[in-house]
Amino acid sequence: MSDSFPGDQAVRLDLPDLLADIRRRPGAYGLDGTFWCYAAYLNGYHEGSGRTALAGFREWLAEELGHGTNLIWEALALRLVLPAVDASRFWSLTADEDAAAVTGLFNLLGQFRESRTSSDQTGTYGSTRTAPAREVTNG
Repeated sequence: MSDSFPGDQAVRLDLPDLLADIRRRPGAYGLDGTFWCYAAYLNGYHEGSGRTALAGFREWLAEELGHGTNLIWEALALRLVLPAVDASRFWSLTADEDAAAVTGLFNLLGQFRESRTSSDQTGTYGSTRTAPAREVTNG
């Protein structure tokens, strides 16, 4: 006899499937469809994955932008998608800005995932650059 109940077996979605589903049905995940809610959800998902789901995303965004390695990924994404908007106010965007930010976020996530798979996972986050060699000492 099992100690589980019907419905206990959670369906685990990989990140591309999850992204498609939360974009299509944000309310099913308790989201209101805003950039802020998607960012909060994705941060939680990333933490729950042992920090693997979005590993390298912030670095990839900074590389795409050409600067900003000290910024959070949300600010970097906004700077790429809405360069005229103050990225520090990502929680209070206008409706039009928010819609553009959400579309841009999902486009960036898709490009990031593609860069990770198309480059055979080379480098830290799918970059075609190789990491500098490290000196190994036995001591």
